[in-house]
Amino acid sequence: MPHTPMLSQPAQAMPVFNRQKLKTVSCFLLVGGGSFLVDLMLFLSLLHLAKWPVLLARFAGFSIGLGLTWWGHRCVTFSHRKQLQTRAQMKWVVAVAIVAGMANLVSFSLIRTWLPTSISFELFSVAFGVLIGLVVNGLGANYLTYRSQPDGD
Repeated sequence: MPHTPMLSQPAQAMPVFNRQKLKTVSCFLLVGGGSFLVDLMLFLSLLHLAKWPVLLARFAGFSIGLGLTWWGHRCVTFSHRKQLQTRAQMKWVVAVAIVAGMANLVSFSLIRTWLPTSISFELFSVAFGVLIGLVVNGLGANYLTYRSQPDGD
């Protein structure tokens, strides 16, 4: 019996929508990951070096991270989509950011309250808050803020 390969199609014959979806998810994670690193480094610098109050330092880090995330998603992650008009999109950016930010900050505060104060637990608290915010932001970005618009608009 002749041996037939398991894959009947070469990798480059992958449907376009699968490649685009993979690229979108990859870009979403890279943009978010880069923004997370900026957010985290700014938060820790303001908290430990500049001696800012914890929530003010967290808000500053989050705000800068949010701005970088928005720019990256608009210009890179979802640039292939026909997007909402700028004004309408900005309303969704703000709405999703508020919900994701509240989820992030509440998660951060709860974990920080439950864990002892140390640099490693603060890192975990920030990471946990960012993870919760990432899930909320991912859903909001994909289905609300940067959703594809019909060609008729």
